[in-house]
Amino acid sequence: MNVEVAEDRRSFASYGEILDVIDVGRVRITRRYGCIRRDQFELVTKEPFPSAFRDWLASRGELRERPALYVIEVPGAYQLTVAPRAGRAILMPRLATDLTWQARAAREIAETLDRMLNQGSCLAIPPQAG
Repeated sequence: MNVEVAEDRRSFASYGEILDVIDVGRVRITRRYGCIRRDQFELVTKEPFPSAFRDWLASRGELRERPALYVIEVPGAYQLTVAPRAGRAILMPRLATDLTWQARAAREIAETLDRMLNQGSCLAIPPQAG
């Protein structure tokens, strides 16, 4: 994420305003202004999230599940609300974290998700004769 661009926009941004949009492979990250010390990150794909992604997240913090979504609480770091069938997640960093760390955390999650999506796609493609 372009931290400088986000920093320039944040000086006059209002709540929910888009600061930056980047694609990390098959994952689009939209960074929105939350407040002076925190941004919100939306991670979206065109396909459902793999179940391995839920397992990876669960290893990082406390998991609360509902029928259509789950929430991961990583103490002192962030809360991530995930709608896996919709291919959508919202990352809410904790105020104690700095903006650079927040962007890195969002990118790390997106990179991991993209890797898992690509592994799943490779497994789903049957070998070609020839």
